[in-house]
Amino acid sequence: IGMDDVLSLTTSLHFTGEFSCYARTKVTRNMNARPFTIEAMIKPTGKAALQTIFALDNEKEPLWFAWAGDHLEAQIGKVRLQSATVEPILDFTRVALTYNPEDSIARFFVGTQEVNYKIKNDEDNENNAKPSYHSAGQLIWGNNATYDAPFQGDMLEARLWTKALTQAELARYKDCHLTGYERELVAYYPMNEGKGTTCADKANGATLTLNGTSWVLPEGMSIHLNGAEP
Repeated sequence: IGMDDVLSLTTSLHFTGEFSCYARTKVTRNMNARPFTIEAMIKPTGKAALQTIFALDNEKEPLWFAWAGDHLEAQIGKVRLQSATVEPILDFTRVALTYNPEDSIARFFVGTQEVNYKIKNDEDNENNAKPSYHSAGQLIWGNNATYDAPFQGDMLEARLWTKALTQAELARYKDCHLTGYERELVAYYPMNEGKGTTCADKANGATLTLNGTSWVLPEGMSIHLNGAEP
């Protein structure tokens, strides 16, 4: 059994899908022209067209990453990205968004598999636009900066890095618990407290305050012993 399978049996944080439901820090993180990786294990249950996994609390220059029913979406500054269609997520699955400002390349991952994407154009985004980001904000998990695209479902092992992790690094880190001392790890929320109204940041102490969420506790597990000699 892989570590992701083991983690899926642990306590997780449940988001109701209501606008008032989210987890947010009080401290601000500066993401100005910095590479990043946003990753989390999610088990979505909602049917909303756009369900935000992570966002930076900055309405003027959006940065968010979301599940959209059959694909992933993200907005990095003025550029909105949409992944190709992926298989339905029926159980906890790790998803990730990476971005490198040196070449303005973003990458989506489901599990450890990269998923192609296209620029999702709107009236203020041209075909040849490249993602870039130059701002800061508080960290939000489970909703966006305008609190109108909430996530519905369960989440755990939420992580933010100031590094665009490679496919090999994503694969390596997914199979282990982090210590919180990994280089370029900005925030790490196992989301396994099981009680209370906060989630601890194991990396840099940026505690999440919970609003409208609840805890999902794993069902009991047992081993059957048949009395036979070994």
